[in-house]
Amino acid sequence: MSTVTPKLFDINSHLQERGVADVINYTVEKAKK
Repeated sequence: MSTVTPKLFDINSHLQERGVADVINYTVEKAKK
């Protein structure tokens, strides 16, 4: 269990970083148009 938890945490933080990048990209695209 203790070996699985850090991996899940890494995936979760990666998804959050990915989400932030996607929001920024989306905002930039909207600003261009």
